[in-house]
Amino acid sequence: MLVVRVELWPGGNYRKSRTISTMIVGNISQLAEISDYDIRMHEGAVDHLDIPEREEHFELKGHRRKQSVWAIIAKAAQKWLDTTPQH
Repeated sequence: MLVVRVELWPGGNYRKSRTISTMIVGNISQLAEISDYDIRMHEGAVDHLDIPEREEHFELKGHRRKQSVWAIIAKAAQKWLDTTPQH
């Protein structure tokens, strides 16, 4: 399982850090070379930017495992953005 946590460090101060978004990626195809994944994502609300709290759950199919971890993170993030209403 892969867990990606996005933290905000106000003024660069880790003592004041807070998690603003989380992605959980689980392989659901027995670690096959071309795998399918269960993706769960959550983003907290940012009222002053008019961003509501949101959660998504979806499957990502046909991902080639022998590549950088950033490839699956990018695919999941793009899926999130594709379903995000634009202001």
